[in-house]
Amino acid sequence: MKQCWLRPKARADRRAELLYYRRKAGSPVAEDFLAAVQNTLAMLAKHPSSGSARLGQLLQVEGLRSKRVVGFPLSIWYIERPDKIEVIRIIGQRQHPQLQPLE
Repeated sequence: MKQCWLRPKARADRRAELLYYRRKAGSPVAEDFLAAVQNTLAMLAKHPSSGSARLGQLLQVEGLRSKRVVGFPLSIWYIERPDKIEVIRIIGQRQHPQLQPLE
């Protein structure tokens, strides 16, 4: 099993979404959001190839995959490395992928 490592932009995405859910829906929903992200990351750590490769093909980034966060309109963008799962971004599904910077 590989560890998931969040790039700074992914950590900022997670924090922004947490604050959004806390402000718009309250602390219980924000806590559910964090749990859903953690569950998705745990699943990716066990099964890194389970995410869709379509995003990587669309953006022409080799190895880039995406996995939906269950219960929330978000996707985790990641690349499997030999020693870890590198989480690039946590992006709302309503956002156009070609307009999102990876760094």
